Amino acid sequence: MYSKYYKILGVNENASLQEVKSAYRKLAMKYHPDRNNAPGATEKFKEIKHAYEVITNKVSPESDSHSHSDFESGTYTASDYGFSGGFDDIFKTFFNTDAAHETRYRDSVFKITVTLDQAFFGCDYIANILLWQLCPTCDGRKYQHVSGKSVCYLCNGTGYIKKLNSFFSIKRVCTRCAGKGYVIIDSCTKCAGQGKLQVANVITLTIPKGIVSGTRILVEDKKELVDPDERVFVAVYFEVHLSYSKGFTLDKRYNLHYRFKIKFAAALLGTETTVTVFKELITFKIPACSKDNDIVIINSKGYYINNSTTRSDLYIHIVYIYPKVLTLKQEQAIRKLIELF
Repeated sequence: MYSKYYKILGVNENASLQEVKSAYRKLAMKYHPDRNNAPGATEKFKEIKHAYEVITNKVSPESDSHSHSDFESGTYTASDYGFSGGFDDIFKTFFNTDAAHETRYRDSVFKITVTLDQAFFGCDYIANILLWQLCPTCDGRKYQHVSGKSVCYLCNGTGYIKKLNSFFSIKRVCTRCAGKGYVIIDSCTKCAGQGKLQVANVITLTIPKGIVSGTRILVEDKKELVDPDERVFVAVYFEVHLSYSKGFTLDKRYNLHYRFKIKFAAALLGTETTVTVFKELITFKIPACSKDNDIVIINSKGYYINNSTTRSDLYIHIVYIYPKVLTLKQEQAIRKLIELF
């Protein structure tokens, strides 16, 4: 019964929904009455549209929504063909040129965490993620056979229901078909009628040296399906966040800050000590009589700046360590110290 309709569109009976749409789009653009005034173009367009609607279950094979008299009398309108604005509306129907439609979809963002040391040197990060892809069994149609899809009887295929009262009408999305205009009556068993499946992906991500928290890295060769009906795919990003080693932080200028704990007596006398920063042992001096929260700055020993070979500065914050309980000797020593000052 359906073979002739596939033949009208020039596709085989095993063609996917996307292939059917593509064939219809090309023929509709060629024979649309707003573009083609040749004899027989209008009839051809009617035949193409009817075949498409039968295949996609918008109408039954026996229906004939447009009589020949409509065409012969020249009373047809663009809305008679499923388009609200003439030939230009074909592009809106198939290419989604409406800006609001494009902004409905957001890119897929996966958050990952790397250590400060990994980010300093740069590294390869292996991520295991699940991405939605078209169901290979139904190719996103959500049903396996033509008969598996039916026009919604509640909204008559419009996707909306009008509720009338004394003064005005309210147009609401159909609760049965969720605004799609059709319902699936024989769902694909592979994807349970979703038209998509989550597929495991192992992605090796190159983390450049000097990356900062919040940076997003695009995965060039991956896309994720968000709408199987419209075949909409979005970009896949990884958002990198840093985990800091104990005592280390970064500021907005990429300077590295380290809280160096020292006994207050040693800070008063001054000392030379070391700290390991990114696997490098750095020696520095704490001046005598240094106060709590004083800062020692070591130039060019901080973090890489914007994936370059230039390093920021290292800020060492002196943090006094105070004893919780004084021994008798400590107390006596402090009393003598007070006498000296």
